[in-house]
Amino acid sequence: LPLLQRQRRLVLPVHSLVCLASFGLALPLAISLFPQMSQISVNQLEPEIAMATDCKIVTYNKGL
Repeated sequence: LPLLQRQRRLVLPVHSLVCLASFGLALPLAISLFPQMSQISVNQLEPEIAMATDCKIVTYNKGL
C-alpha cells in the first residue's frame, strides 16, 4: 500500500492487526467446520490399543 510505503512505522502495527483479525475470525470458523468427536475402526489402531478393547468401533475426542 502507498500509505505503508510512506509511513514505515505503520508496517508492524498493520501486520499485527491483520494477523490478529485473521486468527480471531478465520481460525474459529475453520475449527468449527470439523466435528469434535470422531469414530475409528479398531482395525486401524495400533495392535496394543486394539487388544485392549473388544469393540469394533471406538469413539474419541479430537481434543481441539
